Amino acid sequence: MHTITTPGPLRRRLGSPMSQSRPPGLGLGSGIFAALGRLVEVVLTWQDRAAQRTALARMDERMLKDIGITRSEALEEARRPFWQA
Repeated sequence: MHTITTPGPLRRRLGSPMSQSRPPGLGLGSGIFAALGRLVEVVLTWQDRAAQRTALARMDERMLKDIGITRSEALEEARRPFWQA
C-alpha cells in the first residue's frame, strides 16, 4: 500500500498546536496542556488524511501512473476512514 503525505494547509496556518501562548512555567508535559496538544495533533492528522484521500480519489489515470499506483489501489485507500492510518 502506498502512502501519500503532504502538509495540510491548516497545519501550515496554525503552526505547532502548542506554540501559542501558555501560562508561564507550564511546559508541554504539564497535564491538561499536554492532553490538549495531543488532541489538536490527532485532529490535524485526521484532517490531513481525509484531504489526502479525497485528492487521491480525484486523480486521473496519468496522475496515478506518475505516483505508481492503480485506480483500484487509489480507490481502496480513498475509501478508508480518516481515523485509520
